[in-house]
Amino acid sequence: MTKRIEVIVEPASVSLKAGETAEIIAKVRNTGQTIDQLVVGIEGLDEAWYTVPVTSVALFPNDQDTLRIMLHPPREAEDRTGPHPFRILVRSHESPEVAVAEVAFEIKRRLEIVLGISPDEIKGRKGSYQVTVTNPSNADSRVKLSAFDGGNRLRYRFNLSQLAVGGGASAGATVQVRLRWRAWLGGEKEIPFLVAAAPPDAGTDALFCPYCGHRFKGGGVHLSCPHCGKILAENVRTAEARLVRPPLIKGLPKIRIPWFSAMPRIESFTATTANKIEFTLKWSVKRTGEVRLNGEKVPDRGETAVHPRGPTTYTLVATNRGKSVTQTVEVRPLTISEPRTCERLRVSLSPEKVEAYAGNVPATVTVQIQNIGTIVDKFIVEIEGIDGSWYKRSASSLGLMPQASDQVQITFQPPKKEGVRSGEYPFAVVVRSESNPGESAVVTGRLEILPAPEFKLQLRPVRATCRKKAAYRIGLVNTGVSDLVIKVDASDMEEGCRFQFKEKEAAVPAWRTVEVPMVVRPKRRSFIGEKKRFDLMVNATPNQGVPLTASGELTHAPLFRSWRQLFRVLSRLILLTIIIVGIIKAIHWGGGWDQLTDDPVQWWRHLRHGTYVPWW
Repeated sequence: MTKRIEVIVEPASVSLKAGETAEIIAKVRNTGQTIDQLVVGIEGLDEAWYTVPVTSVALFPNDQDTLRIMLHPPREAEDRTGPHPFRILVRSHESPEVAVAEVAFEIKRRLEIVLGISPDEIKGRKGSYQVTVTNPSNADSRVKLSAFDGGNRLRYRFNLSQLAVGGGASAGATVQVRLRWRAWLGGEKEIPFLVAAAPPDAGTDALFCPYCGHRFKGGGVHLSCPHCGKILAENVRTAEARLVRPPLIKGLPKIRIPWFSAMPRIESFTATTANKIEFTLKWSVKRTGEVRLNGEKVPDRGETAVHPRGPTTYTLVATNRGKSVTQTVEVRPLTISEPRTCERLRVSLSPEKVEAYAGNVPATVTVQIQNIGTIVDKFIVEIEGIDGSWYKRSASSLGLMPQASDQVQITFQPPKKEGVRSGEYPFAVVVRSESNPGESAVVTGRLEILPAPEFKLQLRPVRATCRKKAAYRIGLVNTGVSDLVIKVDASDMEEGCRFQFKEKEAAVPAWRTVEVPMVVRPKRRSFIGEKKRFDLMVNATPNQGVPLTASGELTHAPLFRSWRQLFRVLSRLILLTIIIVGIIKAIHWGGGWDQLTDDPVQWWRHLRHGTYVPWW
């Protein structure tokens, strides 16, 4: 604490993983006797690890303001896990005094793995799934595997419960999934489940589930809740698959009595957003004949993106034989004020429209503020319509003499993360008078995030062996801010395979993943021959951007390698048949099976001397 400045930091201790974001609030107070411009700085921390949206603030005597400090260590900081304490410095413009606040900052280790499961769906009362753990980082990782589902309807058995995955390597395990006895009966039903990979010490020792209140039996450490299927531990990677239970008795007609038919059920209907501008509506409905979202017919399960201009209510209606259920969600996007002027100040914005690439070079606009009143006044500068993590202000307030003017620089740098999409984002700059909060001036502008097509191409499995055909899945991962339409095609170097696609063109929204099934059939259909490997090449061409290519392998393994092997198998079958026939004849010549079991000595005498004569 100093005589002119006082600063308090909340929280004083922060712990997060590399790639995550946290916010610190610094409460700054001018305890001096004159108006002062206070400048905030960070000491002891890498500049790429933090953002200070407002670097200075003008305060009257005994006035107080709050400043936000965003901590966002990049993914590259994973190698620097551990404590990183730093200091927040608040300097006075009128004197050399400095206020200091200490912050204990720690970077926790992030589990850098990619978890995959194949196949993603099996129809039956049991199935075997292959789990693949890929470690793209340079450091070795050790994970434990587990599986769970809501309702605890499945039983799981891993051949390996823990995997050690080296840097840049992959490891795999097999999980056997089967129905529990209470889920055995009933018609066809899709039972989704999650396979999780977590550090060996992950889990919680709580007695109750914080989501559904389920009480855990037997204590111990729990990774998930067996009742609702929610994940309770941190630093967990999951992959989803399904076991489709077939009906117990096939072929019987379904008998439905209208007045006894079950009510439709809306399992989930949620609205999520990352920037409070675009919202994603996601729903899942069971036992329904028709589903409508705000009057428009939609499938039983799906999602859609909406851009409401103001508070909007979305209604989901599920109907089944005259019975219906309804559920609503309300979204409240960021709103902006209409342009207006004020008699106490004059505000202008230059330029009114800026363009920027997400995660790239920032764009800056200048807000010119002039005090046209007759008294010394302080003016508060606020931004509406844009998320606070997208911009930085050179100052959140200005103290101006009559007829004096000053500028505030607003730097827009939208992050490149999930939820940020290309397009125009209107915003408003609101300047308020502190002496008379009811008087304010508003200027509006537009921020345009330019399209930046970027996607990843994945082929799973990379290697496959077959006799007739092999099934692959082409993963199209859109990691950019703009929607893409991607065409896929495949070929092999020797032109010895046929490729079949369900759809050769896929629409991939921003930050979404779409899988395209592909079936490969070797043109050589003979069941005799040597193994032959085909090098596959999958091409993905987007409507904008650079095409990508992924490679894979297909090994055609005929039933027999050569005619000699076939004749060898046939000769062994013939020899085995002769031996079996000889044994049957010998048992018959000795008196039959009953004679052999009742009196083996007499049976051997008949067989040796040929004295047995059947009665027929």
